[in-house]
Amino acid sequence: MQLNIDGIDTRYVLSNEGGGPWLTFIHQLGGDLSIWDQMAGYFRDDYTVLRYDVRGHGATAVTDTHFGVADLAHDLASLLDALGVAHTHLVGISMGGMIAQQFALDYPQRVDTLTLADTSAGTPPEGRAVWDQRAASARNDGLAALASATIGRWLTPDFQQAHPEAVEQDPRSAAANVATRLCACMRSTA
Repeated sequence: MQLNIDGIDTRYVLSNEGGGPWLTFIHQLGGDLSIWDQMAGYFRDDYTVLRYDVRGHGATAVTDTHFGVADLAHDLASLLDALGVAHTHLVGISMGGMIAQQFALDYPQRVDTLTLADTSAGTPPEGRAVWDQRAASARNDGLAALASATIGRWLTPDFQQAHPEAVEQDPRSAAANVATRLCACMRSTA
């Protein structure tokens, strides 16, 4: 499904077979809502599960203006408003965890629980050089150049061997992002 949120076409998926409390998943940098496909299946009988593409990822548009994590948290608040959601359980991984933390700070009354995975509260100054290097690589060589290294950071070799279906899914979602969009989000989290 698609909604225009504050001038940004935003893709989201709802799974609410159980019609229970809201559970919102936020994906990582370079990914999209599909990373949560399997998890949504585990929870959809007991929760109303919301997954969405963060600005500049998947099928969600990116703006030409600079944006930061606070803007991405506001995007989530606007999406929840448009869907009539007062509060939600919130799960974020990596960049999604940064967005979830900012959302919890800005809208504490809207967060039932907060689950964070593989994330931090911000990028230390020494980490900025790494983001700048990845952004330059994405601009110059495309996202395929980053895919193998990214998968290596996300999944252990044993897991990759035991679950080739997971390895196949992640590069597709990373490759679907336009390099300039990814670079904009890298700047927002650095």
